[in-house]
Amino acid sequence: MAASVDPALAAWDAADVNAFLACFTDDARFFVPGATRISGDHTRSTVGPVLATLLAPGALVQGVIERYTSPNGGVVLVDHAVGEHHYHAAHLFELADPAAERFSFWWLFTHEHEAFEAAWA
Repeated sequence: MAASVDPALAAWDAADVNAFLACFTDDARFFVPGATRISGDHTRSTVGPVLATLLAPGALVQGVIERYTSPNGGVVLVDHAVGEHHYHAAHLFELADPAAERFSFWWLFTHEHEAFEAAWA
């Protein structure tokens, strides 16, 4: 795999939206589940405010449980806490081309979906 999830995770942990976006192609797509203020299918040019909301100081506490990589990308399993709400999630980083240096897709999959919805209502 040419791209690594490590720079994306470091950017996330640093709450650096621009560094996170630099890990993705110009035509990348970003998918957030549900019907919340951050939910939807986003492009690289429209996902900035969503990421800024997620990464705002004190908004989200993320603990990495495990990470998995393959020639097509990677998955990072996480524990999320947003105020009184707690849920598990998976960040899926997908490469359109296994030789690519940047990701083409980012998917957020959630468990305890009601807690996710309440956290980001």
